[in-house]
Amino acid sequence: MEDKIKTSIVIDRRLWEEFKLKVSGEKGLKMLGSERKIPLTIVPVKPRVTTDAGKVVRELRDSRL
Repeated sequence: MEDKIKTSIVIDRRLWEEFKLKVSGEKGLKMLGSERKIPLTIVPVKPRVTTDAGKVVRELRDSRL
């Protein structure tokens, strides 16, 4: 995964919908059809137990060394 990066952008919703349809058609996701919209709604989920994301990430990073 060395040749990939993660990024966040803000773009127009219409442009995003067009992009998703184009990519899904080119990459073999034709079963979705051009009329069906892929939902953009993201629902946050609260963890069932108290967690410390910073601590977990540090442990994962330290384990790679």
